[in-house]
Amino acid sequence: MSVHTRGVRRGTTGPDRARHKGRLTSRCPLRVEALEERWLPSTYFVNSLADTNTPGTLRYEINLANTNNTGTAGTPDQIQFTTGAGTISVTGSALPTLTDIAVIDGTTATGYVAAPVITLDGTAAGPGASGLTISGGSSTVKGLDIVNFAANGILLTTNGGDTLLNNYIGVTTANVVAANGANGVFISGTAGNTLGGTGATSANVISGNGGDGVRIDGTGATNNLLVANFIGTNATGTSALGNAGNGVQITNGARLNTIGGSTPTATPFTGKPVDGNVISGNGTNGVLITTGAAFNTLSGNFIGTNLAGTSALGNVLDGVAIVNGANNNSLIGTTFPQQPFVYLNVLAGNGGNGLRIQDSNNTTVQANSFGLGDDNITPVANHLDGVLIAGSSANTQFGGVIPLGNIVAGNAGNGVEIRDTASGTVCFNTFCGLPAFTDTAVGNALDGFLITSTGGNTLLRTNVISGNVGNGVHISGAATGVQVEEDIIGMNTNGQMPLGNGANGVLIDGTAHGNSIGGFQVSVITQNTISANGADGIAIVGSASANQVFHSFIGTNILGVTAFGNVGAGVFVGGSAQGTIIGGTDPFDQDVISSNGGGGIVLSGASQGTQVIGSLIGTDRTGLTALANRGNGISITSSDNQIGGLAPAAGNVIAFNTQSGVAVASGTGNGILGNSIFGNAALGIALSGGGNQGQPAPVLTAASSPTAAAVRVTGTLTAAANTTYRIEFFASSRAPTGQGQTSLGYMTVTTGASGVAPFTFNSTLPVGAGASITATATDPGNNTSAFSGAITATEAIFAVGSGPGGVPLVKVYNGDGTLRGSFLAFDAGFRGGVTVAVGDLSGDGVEDIIVGAGPGAGPAVAVYSGTNFSLLGAFFAFDPGFRGGVTVAAGDLSGDGRADIIVGAGPGAGPAVAVYSGTNFSLLGAFFAFDPGFRGGVTVAAGDLSGDGRADIIVGAGPGAGPAVAVYSGSNFSLLGAFFAFDPSFSGGVTVAVGEINGVADIIVGAGAGAGPAVAVYSGTNFSLQGAFFAFDPGFRGGVTVATDVNDGEADIIVGAGPGAGPAVAVYSGTSFGLQDSFFAFDPSFSGGVFVG
Repeated sequence: MSVHTRGVRRGTTGPDRARHKGRLTSRCPLRVEALEERWLPSTYFVNSLADTNTPGTLRYEINLANTNNTGTAGTPDQIQFTTGAGTISVTGSALPTLTDIAVIDGTTATGYVAAPVITLDGTAAGPGASGLTISGGSSTVKGLDIVNFAANGILLTTNGGDTLLNNYIGVTTANVVAANGANGVFISGTAGNTLGGTGATSANVISGNGGDGVRIDGTGATNNLLVANFIGTNATGTSALGNAGNGVQITNGARLNTIGGSTPTATPFTGKPVDGNVISGNGTNGVLITTGAAFNTLSGNFIGTNLAGTSALGNVLDGVAIVNGANNNSLIGTTFPQQPFVYLNVLAGNGGNGLRIQDSNNTTVQANSFGLGDDNITPVANHLDGVLIAGSSANTQFGGVIPLGNIVAGNAGNGVEIRDTASGTVCFNTFCGLPAFTDTAVGNALDGFLITSTGGNTLLRTNVISGNVGNGVHISGAATGVQVEEDIIGMNTNGQMPLGNGANGVLIDGTAHGNSIGGFQVSVITQNTISANGADGIAIVGSASANQVFHSFIGTNILGVTAFGNVGAGVFVGGSAQGTIIGGTDPFDQDVISSNGGGGIVLSGASQGTQVIGSLIGTDRTGLTALANRGNGISITSSDNQIGGLAPAAGNVIAFNTQSGVAVASGTGNGILGNSIFGNAALGIALSGGGNQGQPAPVLTAASSPTAAAVRVTGTLTAAANTTYRIEFFASSRAPTGQGQTSLGYMTVTTGASGVAPFTFNSTLPVGAGASITATATDPGNNTSAFSGAITATEAIFAVGSGPGGVPLVKVYNGDGTLRGSFLAFDAGFRGGVTVAVGDLSGDGVEDIIVGAGPGAGPAVAVYSGTNFSLLGAFFAFDPGFRGGVTVAAGDLSGDGRADIIVGAGPGAGPAVAVYSGTNFSLLGAFFAFDPGFRGGVTVAAGDLSGDGRADIIVGAGPGAGPAVAVYSGSNFSLLGAFFAFDPSFSGGVTVAVGEINGVADIIVGAGAGAGPAVAVYSGTNFSLQGAFFAFDPGFRGGVTVATDVNDGEADIIVGAGPGAGPAVAVYSGTSFGLQDSFFAFDPSFSGGVFVG
């Protein structure tokens, strides 16, 4: 029997009253009164489990409710169960569609506690039958177990606003699959439906069905809400009972639907957010959003895991797939004002990708976890990528400002893969390969990011990409338009400790082109930090082209001051890579590439056209403190690369590396220009194996610094004939090392037919005495040489010694002619005169004064400091019994960077020349300059005439022979040439000096006593006469002594008058022979002459 409580619409008569079969009785007279029309809800009782369409059966009561149709959205009719637990076997046809607004309430059955006790079994319902079809809208179904129907478990259609609570659909309460043949719940074009809720007995279990767990279909399917359901698992979320299709499918233009919700957890990673669904174990995807579905949101769901979020119950394919034109959909785990991850989606343990976005635009993915459990530490791997963005997908926003970043860790493939023609992807604040805010590697098994997309405009910004098994970032295929800016790659979250990726920090290969490692949006992470990785910091190989690396610290901590080197090179460019740019001329572009185990930069193989500009290689971010790369700063075995350049700020600082600064072992056309290279353990630039065609380096012969703000460098380049070269000059503050710290500028020279080009270079940059001067040469093919041998810039001074008859006084003058000081070279009683020379023996950059005793004393030589005139040492150059006096000169014959002492014997002995070390005064060698029988004595000078980097010895014959001048090699004392400086019949002897008059070491010769005060200049190359003049009145016959000095950027000729006149000194231009200055060095009445040096 069935009992009905029926609603009566008050104020009605006639047929309406008959329809409801209610009896009216009255205990008072009737009065007609105008009332509003209202329906009172009806309650229908199911007291039979049969399916016979007789009163009290569910079929009958649904039909009756539909007929009466008294329910409203606010006061729905009630269909309640007065039976005990049991099964209604629906037979022959589906139950009638519920067109009334009603609540079908299985929780009213006797014995109900928490799980359904009433089962609707559609085994015999026939083809096409759904368990329940609801079209009236605003209805509720709760507390039923709906199984074994050929079609859907529940079909919601037409009016919407329906609610499903605490139903088991497709599975029994005993966790036995009893599949409905199609979908568990099919929402067909209706809006505002709610499946599940946050109450203790609100969740639906929608599992085991033959199609999707829930299908939301059609443009009218909007604003539907799925809350706290189990879709594909048992009711406790501990085992899989998957639907054969997707857990949830949103399709055919369905819009504005929400899967889960935004109720936050109290703190992150403390269990599933209360609104979230467990969507796991399904036969295809956890959630499929497809075919024009738009503006749908997922929040707080565990997709592919158990309820705890810590072990896999994976969906067979992807956790979430957004495909086929499904635009403007979102996975949201927090919003900007909130804590991070407080209603995150966990997409983990799935058989495919955690998330796949394909051919769909404007997807937003923020504050989710892909591949890591809800405890933020346990890996629950998706079997492919954590996230795949593919097809033509455009404008994916993956992450955002803090706290909107995602976690992508522990996946069996890549963390994030972007491929095909996907474009406009922004990956922002991602933890890739490690948990959020936790410095423990939970790496993705392949790369952190794999990008092969040709769509362009891909941005990786302020991510932490560390701990991955493969590369941190891999840009491959024909990828273009990728920018990696302000990321930490290989270090922990704060960039202070290592957490390296197993392979390269960044790998660019294939034909990837037009990509940038570096960016301009300074943020909480101020630049890329790419350090502590298991291979190279950055490797650019394959046929990659036109890629740039800038604004990156490679091998240091985030502050650029502590070493955390990559195991391999800082930057490796190999394969056939073309046109790579490392650094830039803007200070912002500067890279710091230091502390790496395989050298700073390696340019290898068939790669070409790499530019390394404006970067620090081997130093900290200041460029001053050592963070040495192990190996060379830059190693080159390829061609046509540019290290530094001609543009302002193009030069690099390459310093402190454990081998050479730049090593070119093979390849040609490698320009090394404008760099600061210093403090490297080996050479500044090393050429070997034919690298840069073995381009010869210049040979520097002299460097004088007349003031702290100028330097004059002379030398020669011997290379290919009739070729123009660029010569760059450098100064270093350290002792001579063959490197170059500060660029002084450049000049161009052209070799002659013999391949020799002498040069003189004047720089007005501050250098100062004691600086180490070097140079490089670069040919028209951009082949740069190694550094030249270093010479020390000496402070230009000259000395004047008194001639015979006066006290042994020496006066020292600065290059500008001002008096520097004076001292007595020997005992004040000695009157034999003092010969003088200057040269830097002490290595302090200030020329010291070498003095020789004139006739009448032993062959004494003494050395005085050019700084304070203190005695540095003294010795006898020949037999102490010799009384003919000595002449002296200074030049570096030994190649140790310090001047050595050349001594010539005066009249009365053979024409002996002896060479003594300027370091310890030991004898280096001796020879006779002329016939041993000649007794007129010799004068000496020194300078590099042969261009071998060592001073040669120039000897002039003393009185009694022709005006002979002979040149001997400073290396082996062999005769290089000889000539008569004046008329061969002149026998008054000559004095000699060497100076850079015409860009090479030329020979200056002064006539001895008996002729006019003639001075002649001869080429140091071929001994041809370059010019001559009288230094004093032509009638003067006392002879002259000569020396050279650099004051104004050119060599001057200093001439001292011999005996018979006042102690006159005159200074002449080395180029025009014009008089520059003249003065008396001593009391004008003194007539013993002067010696200059």
